Amino acid sequence: MGEMKGLNQREYESRVLRLGISGGISCGKSTVAKILLEALCQNSIETHYLDVDTLRTQILGNNSSSSFRNVQNQLIEIFGNSIARTTGGINRRILSDIIFGDSKALALYEAVIDPIIFNECSRYLDSKKGVLLLESALLVEKR
Repeated sequence: MGEMKGLNQREYESRVLRLGISGGISCGKSTVAKILLEALCQNSIETHYLDVDTLRTQILGNNSSSSFRNVQNQLIEIFGNSIARTTGGINRRILSDIIFGDSKALALYEAVIDPIIFNECSRYLDSKKGVLLLESALLVEKR
């Protein structure tokens, strides 16, 4: 790739560009991410993608990670056993019924889940180089 504005090859290759894709439900975030990923990969640009909604689902799911189980246990403590699945993890439908429409319940939920989401995103993104695409419905509002 040669030199670029005073950067040698190694400095250029170690550069990171973080792009956040944010928006409401069904506004085209995933479509934009897919178009960007395809275009960048076609041009041989190292690209990584993280979907925060998928991460949130993993955190609430039947996962073996102790930090994820800790979050699940905190949520069960706050919202009761009705949100616990018998097979492990959190019943997202029941949890959604509780937190959406109740700003205090939503704030409690976010106080528990947001720190681990930020930590997991940072851990993932800090381990990568190139272009990093982060898709999240609440990207700007949360950070």
